[in-house]
Order: sequence, then structure tokens, then C-alpha cells
Amino acid sequence: MKYKKTLKYAIISAWILLSFSLIRTEAVRVMEMPENLGLSLEGRKIKVDGPIYTLLDNVRKLTPPDSSVALLLEKDTHFRKAAYYLYPRKIVWLPGPANAGEGVAYDYLALYYNPSTGLEGEAYKTIDPIAAFDKIYGGDGSAIFIVGKNGGR
Repeated sequence: MKYKKTLKYAIISAWILLSFSLIRTEAVRVMEMPENLGLSLEGRKIKVDGPIYTLLDNVRKLTPPDSSVALLLEKDTHFRKAAYYLYPRKIVWLPGPANAGEGVAYDYLALYYNPSTGLEGEAYKTIDPIAAFDKIYGGDGSAIFIVGKNGGR
């Protein structure tokens, strides 16, 4: 019976030592990144999400909360981030640039493609000739268009 009690104490002691070791390792990692600790919330979002956050922040600033925004983004994960950052705006997903002018049912169009992929050039070529869109923001492979009065709404 005594060995069961000793075994129990040995397991608990090993678990506590391992826990302290893991906590100490994580604390050292966090302390090695002082530049992250000094960042504001906005700075951390920019560091984590990069240019997509900048675009979504500009969409949030330039569009009223009751508007609908169509998104032409390169990844599904960007769409999920957009839904989070742009709430309560209605979000419409566009599968490709060719769909931007068909059946216009949104107030704004936000476009983002990573400049390193070269895809933004094709998207701009497709959207720019459409007379219904007026560009209100552009930068870093992104743009925001407002749907004009002739947009077919």
C-alpha cells in the first residue's frame, strides 16, 4: 500500500516540475519579443494580418455601418477576417473579378490581391472599365470602389 502513496506523490511531483518547466520556457519566449509587448492593439493587428487589415480598416472607416460590401479577396480566410472586422455591414462574396459588374447588389466593392502574385493587375483591368464603380481608396494591392448611381441597383 505504501508504494501506491509514494507513486502518487512521485507522479504529482513530476507533473508540477514539468509544468513549471513549460511555464518558464514560455515566459522566456515572451520576454525575448519585447517589440510585440510595446505594440498597441492596432499595431498587433497590422503585424498579424498585414495589408488585409489595413484594407478592412479603411473599408470600416469609409463605409457606413448599414451598407453592403462586396469582397473580392484571394483567400477564404481573408473573407472570414472581413466578416469579423466589418460587422455589422452586410458582406457579399465575389468568386472572381468577372462577377463584379453582374447583378450589382451591393454599395461598395473591396478588392485585395497580394501584389507578389500578380493577380491584382488582372482584377484591376476587369473592374476599371466598369463605369458603375468609382475608386475611393487604393494601395498595397487593394482598392475600395463605391457603386455609382448607374450601378443597376
